[in-house]
Amino acid sequence: MKDTQSYQLVAQLMMRAMEILKANGSAMLPRELFGAIEKSMPLDGYACEILPTKRIRWKNSLHSFSRQYKHAGFITKSPKKGWSITSEGEKAIGLGADKLLQRAHELYLAWQEKQNSKQVLLEDVNDGSASKKLEAFLDVLENTLKKKGFSTERAQTIMARCGQAEFRDLLIH
Repeated sequence: MKDTQSYQLVAQLMMRAMEILKANGSAMLPRELFGAIEKSMPLDGYACEILPTKRIRWKNSLHSFSRQYKHAGFITKSPKKGWSITSEGEKAIGLGADKLLQRAHELYLAWQEKQNSKQVLLEDVNDGSASKKLEAFLDVLENTLKKKGFSTERAQTIMARCGQAEFRDLLIH
């Protein structure tokens, strides 16, 4: 996929978005960010193509792939405040557009795996209150590991190694 026109477009768009967010120093609403990208980046006919969904390709790609960057921990997205870059995202800019996209995808897949594991654990606990306790516990555990200096990826790896029995024991006690 790296050599495809779509891949290159996404890699360049997301890199430019992160550079703009970093330079801005604060959150930007999507329309502001998209306007800044449009002004600062040459967009060819392919990028400006209208898709069957009636959306413009580059805007559609930016919206779609921003989810991976969000779950990779590179950006945050808030309906009220807009998009902003994280400190991890600022560091990741140094990877360059292609490696940044690769890294975001890897971290997104790890996040997805964690969500799937979390869902299996939640489904395994029949009691609704226990399920809520488990979900809260998983969130607290991840945040605690992050506060202790573990990267998002490392925290997720540690959590993935914990078995269902250990989580059930923690819920019972």
